[in-house]
Amino acid sequence: MAWLAAALQGYHAAHGEYPPTVVRSSTGEPLYSGLMLTIPYVSTVPGSRFNDQEPWSSLGNRTLVTDLNHQTWCANDIWSRANGFSSYVYLQPPKQTDADRGSLQPKHVILFECPRWDHVWAEPVEFQPADLARITPGHDPHGLGIRFSDGTFSRLPLTEVRRLVAAQLEQAKETRTHP
Repeated sequence: MAWLAAALQGYHAAHGEYPPTVVRSSTGEPLYSGLMLTIPYVSTVPGSRFNDQEPWSSLGNRTLVTDLNHQTWCANDIWSRANGFSSYVYLQPPKQTDADRGSLQPKHVILFECPRWDHVWAEPVEFQPADLARITPGHDPHGLGIRFSDGTFSRLPLTEVRRLVAAQLEQAKETRTHP
């Protein structure tokens, strides 16, 4: 999770915002998770092998994802290791307006462990309110790992992770409805 969080912060520093949750082709077809756009912001990762014109599951990109998995294992989830992929969910925080800049912003969830989640971190998935029930407790008695937009990390109980994610999904929905 540390590698993904550092990559997200690097992307944010370079672009002034976080990547989209899903990157789509010119025809609107989902290609890959916005997390794939963060690869060049971590120097130890061979980002030049990523082809941004192909889906995450294309042969070359899938090889890169497999190579990166050892750096992104969800330590709280033995199941993900057995099945060969990591169980993290990325949520794009709300975009800041010019009026927001410089003011104290609430911290938003950007990344959290999701044990037994059946999607690869590179796969284009938009987490929905119906998915909240799929967040399960991990093996760490201190809770699930969660990264916030201010760079902080916490381990929180399952109920608190679900509450924070639900609130952020609701806020995103309201933002889309009332821009």
